[in-house]
Amino acid sequence: MKKVIIYFTLLVVGNYLCIKYSFAQDNTRYIGLLGFLIGAISLFKFSAKLAGLFINRDFSLSELSSVNSMNDNSLTKPAFISLTVLILLIGIHVWGYIGYFKYQDELLEKNGIETLAIVTDKKWEKRGKNSPSEYYVYYEYKYRGKKFRHSYSNELKDIGDTLFVKFLPDNPDNHNVIKNKFEK
Repeated sequence: MKKVIIYFTLLVVGNYLCIKYSFAQDNTRYIGLLGFLIGAISLFKFSAKLAGLFINRDFSLSELSSVNSMNDNSLTKPAFISLTVLILLIGIHVWGYIGYFKYQDELLEKNGIETLAIVTDKKWEKRGKNSPSEYYVYYEYKYRGKKFRHSYSNELKDIGDTLFVKFLPDNPDNHNVIKNKFEK
């Protein structure tokens, strides 16, 4: 029971860190990545420990996935429980993350603040293994004395040009460029 509670707590903490820092543009984004990894590992461990709780036996996922477990009928029920819990938890996580990001988009649309951003740099970049090279403009805006720097693909803007962004006051890294309000 103690391990189930520990892995459940790690699962909750990992998801909290992942969501809290998902929009960060500074080094705190690594905390979000760490939270994702903690959550993912805990997800697997939690499902195995929960299945073991139902049959009053402690076992691990590696024990369930071993070749010997295929012939062991005593592991059929915990393997089924573990797999079912794992599939349900993964489904809940995917649904939750999609819902969270939709919620953030709705908040941005409803409560976002528009501000002016200045293009500070322009680079020709290739941002993916199979993606074409494009011009990316780097722009920054300030909120409460702190600068936020982002980029997006645009070959029409030059250094010194302005553009409008809409951001959330409680999470200024969550923003959108307002494309119909371009200024030169």
